[in-house]
Amino acid sequence: MENQSVIDNLDFGKESAESEQRFLKKVFVPTSFFDRIRKGRKKLVLGRKGSGKTAVCLRLFEDFNR
Repeated sequence: MENQSVIDNLDFGKESAESEQRFLKKVFVPTSFFDRIRKGRKKLVLGRKGSGKTAVCLRLFEDFNR
């Protein structure tokens, strides 16, 4: 039972990047793919639900507004 209480207390954040923007700032890891988007070498972000499309867009928006 002790392991179950540890699992019950884990926090993986909300379901979407939109609802966890402060958390996203702490955990977002820029990749080479993200760098290509930021530099304009890629212009379209495609992916399945939950793959991070919105997180990428939110991070780009933040970077461009600095």
